[in-house]
Amino acid sequence: MKIEYSEIRLSSSEQILNEFNRCHGWIFRGHNDHKFKMVSSLERFIDSRDQESYAKFAPDIEEYLLHEFKSRAHHYISRDSLPITKLGWLSLMQHHGCPTRMLDFTYSPYIALFFAQDGFKEKQDKEMAVWAIDNSYLEKECFNYLTRCNVINVNYKSYSTTKDDIFSNSVDKNNHEIIFPTQPLQINLRLENQMGLFLMSGSNKLNLDSIFMKVTHSETPAKKFIIPECMHNDVLKMLISMGINYRKIYPGLDGMAKDIAINLQIGLKDKFANNIIKN
Repeated sequence: MKIEYSEIRLSSSEQILNEFNRCHGWIFRGHNDHKFKMVSSLERFIDSRDQESYAKFAPDIEEYLLHEFKSRAHHYISRDSLPITKLGWLSLMQHHGCPTRMLDFTYSPYIALFFAQDGFKEKQDKEMAVWAIDNSYLEKECFNYLTRCNVINVNYKSYSTTKDDIFSNSVDKNNHEIIFPTQPLQINLRLENQMGLFLMSGSNKLNLDSIFMKVTHSETPAKKFIIPECMHNDVLKMLISMGINYRKIYPGLDGMAKDIAINLQIGLKDKFANNIIKN
C-alpha cells in the first residue's frame, strides 16, 4: 500500500505487548506473509496491475456481483435477516467470500496477530506482519472531508451512527475519493467476535492505493509490525492464553474442530521439545 508507514520488527512477546498497547484508537490487519500487499478481494479478482484497468472494470463487476448475490441470497437466509443497505449487502458478500472493495480490519491488534499466524507454515522463510492504521485520524479526516463537501450536516457522533445511509445516499452515489471506515448496522456473530470493521474506497473506480495517495489521506499514521518465523509457536500460545482461539474467531463446529487440532499440535511440539531437552 502506498501509504507512508514505519516498519517495526518484533522479537519477543514482551515487545509485542508494549508496541500494540501504544496503538490506542488504531485498527489492525494481519498477513501470514509480510510481503503481501493490502488489496481488496475485488482488486485480486480483477487482477489489475494498474489503476486505469481497475477503473475500467471494477464498477460493472461490482454491480454484477451485487445483483447476482442479492437475487439469490433469499434461498439461504430468511427474508427478515436480509440486509437493507448497500453496505450491509457488501458486508454479507465479503463475509461469504464474494469479491468486494472492502478490506477486513479489526479493532484488536491481537486478533490481527491471530490472522497473521493463521495459515502460516513454518520453514518457508517467511515472516508474519500486522498492519496498523490510526483509525481516529482516518475517521476525522473522512468526516471533515464530507463536511467540507456539504455531503453531511451532522455532528461527529451522529455521523458514526448513520454511515449506512451516508454511504448509499452520498459517498457511493457520487464516487467520493476517500477511504471510508465502516461497520454495517447488522453485525453477524463472526464479525462481532473478531471485533471487525472494514476499510473501503468511497469510489468504485479507485482502488485503495490510489485513494491513500490523495491529499486527504496521505498523512494517515501507519505502522507495519513484522514478526519472525521463529516466534510462531510463542505467538500462538500467547493468543490462546488471552482467550483468542479458533472457537472464538470462527464460532461453530468448524472453529471447534480447528481448535482441537491446534491444541494437539502445540502439545506435540512441546512434548517433542521436552524430549530433546531431557536427552
